[in-house]
Amino acid sequence: MPNEWLAPQEAAELLGCSAETVRAMLDDGLFSGKKIKGEWCVNAVEVEWIQSIKLSAPLLVPPASSSLLEVEPGMVEVSLALSGIAAAIAAILPSIPAVAENLRLFVALLAGILAVFSAYSALWLLARYCCPETKSLLGFKEISALLTSPERNGPYWFVGWGLVTWLVLSVLIGAL
Repeated sequence: MPNEWLAPQEAAELLGCSAETVRAMLDDGLFSGKKIKGEWCVNAVEVEWIQSIKLSAPLLVPPASSSLLEVEPGMVEVSLALSGIAAAIAAILPSIPAVAENLRLFVALLAGILAVFSAYSALWLLARYCCPETKSLLGFKEISALLTSPERNGPYWFVGWGLVTWLVLSVLIGAL
């Protein structure tokens, strides 16, 4: 690529997505950016790299025709149910005999991974549900908006901080 920086529209054409998606990826830090003539542009080498691996990972860049995930409350409930399943898996750990130490470690690892995944996905989905006007690929903007606006999000704010606590505890316990 002769040009070192690409406008979002140029990058979108190469990646097969919308310029808005490229801007969201730039906002989320998935691309390096540089402001040129008042417009944020993305690094052409990074776009070329994403384009080269897109065949092996087609979900890496959402297609132009689809919007980002539309969230319904049931999706949050499913993620919360997965948290309960992780807790149930962890609860069976004491019943595994000491001679099956490898099984015990596997079950602990499975419970830890499921707990972290379900806590983050529930937090992300809840944040996306409460803050639909902010759309980012990884959910950082939505989570930040949810956790910093108790007056706007009411009880969801409290649930959000509960999920943050569950996520942090899951990571800490999994690291032990």
